[in-house]
Amino acid sequence: MHGSSTAISLTDQSLDAAERSALSADANARAMAFACMFDWTACAIAGAPEPLVDKLVADAIEFGRPGNFSILGRSESVGGVIPA
Repeated sequence: MHGSSTAISLTDQSLDAAERSALSADANARAMAFACMFDWTACAIAGAPEPLVDKLVADAIEFGRPGNFSILGRSESVGGVIPA
């Protein structure tokens, strides 16, 4: 497991499923997954200074919890989701 707690978080479950899928995928599937992640990262960084993102980040800071989760392409950080 990737996490350190005894309860399995959704993130840990997702990472474990992705790891199992990646290990069993063929070369073409791995290449496509890499291209998708590269595209997502490039778009996130390129869109970081957009005015709409400024508003969304301001809302996240105003209504969210303080924390040290960085926002890709920006200097701000926010807290995690409050558990239900």
